Amino acid sequence: TFKIYDTSEDLMYTAMPSENMVWQPMGIYFIENLFSYAIDEIEIPLSVPTNLVSFYALPSDSSIGNVMSDIEGNAIGVFGEGEAAQYIIENEIWIGSLTEISQSSGYWVRVDNIDTLNFEGSYSNPDRVYDLHSGANLISFPSPGSVGVSDGLPDDMEESVSSISTQDQATMQHDEFGWIGSLTHFNGLKGYWFVVYSDLSFSYNLEGLSRTARQAYVETRPADFHYNQSSNQAFYFVQDVILEGENIQEGDWVMSYCGERLSGIRQWHGEYMDIPVMGRDGTDKTAGYCSVGDVPSFTLLTQDGETINL
Repeated sequence: TFKIYDTSEDLMYTAMPSENMVWQPMGIYFIENLFSYAIDEIEIPLSVPTNLVSFYALPSDSSIGNVMSDIEGNAIGVFGEGEAAQYIIENEIWIGSLTEISQSSGYWVRVDNIDTLNFEGSYSNPDRVYDLHSGANLISFPSPGSVGVSDGLPDDMEESVSSISTQDQATMQHDEFGWIGSLTHFNGLKGYWFVVYSDLSFSYNLEGLSRTARQAYVETRPADFHYNQSSNQAFYFVQDVILEGENIQEGDWVMSYCGERLSGIRQWHGEYMDIPVMGRDGTDKTAGYCSVGDVPSFTLLTQDGETINL
């Protein structure tokens, strides 16, 4: 067995070899990879009502009841791609098809109040292989830290990916400009929807990984323009905003509406911005958002406070 001591972090990691080899006198062995893992203190901040997360580290007991025990009662639902669990407060139990949390999957976590999920977990195998099927796949990012979207994807895979989205952010491939939109980096503890054209397998390229997570896109939204995150979300990529008599200014805001309800807002930083549009997901906090077949409308909010229908 092997251990690795990280002098810069003063941490001892247990290392998992890609192959286990029996020792013998005068033996010479070649191990392709040592995957290090340590017991990490994981903290995942959660906002109301819904958060798209993933887990690069998990405790040995990865049952949903154990992983969510720190916020039990506040966490009312967890659901992934094709599986879900709901917490029944009266019986203090989780029910549903989702029973175990996986390090390879992404999950929507729904809470009643702002909270932080805390647990100790083992971090292992950032080179794991993800098997994607044609269409939408909800997966994890396998490491702490951050890497750019283009850098993090193998070159031979990028043309097979139509779009990638996370909570309130998205990116898509443009023939001329490459990846466009507000999602610019993959971050540890975030979940990602990959929409691919065909079945494929890949591992993230982590050569350019930064050890610290990078908030890819930060907005300080106008105080009176708030919307709730929904697990049903869409993104409208806007090439340009054409006004009569004046041009849109960087720093102006483009807002989406479902009927009379604000369903998304994005600050304008140039062409090809992604505007989020929230949809109904069966909760009271998403009532009035878009349903399948609805057509959202868009409004410009200038930095002077003027609103202009688009």
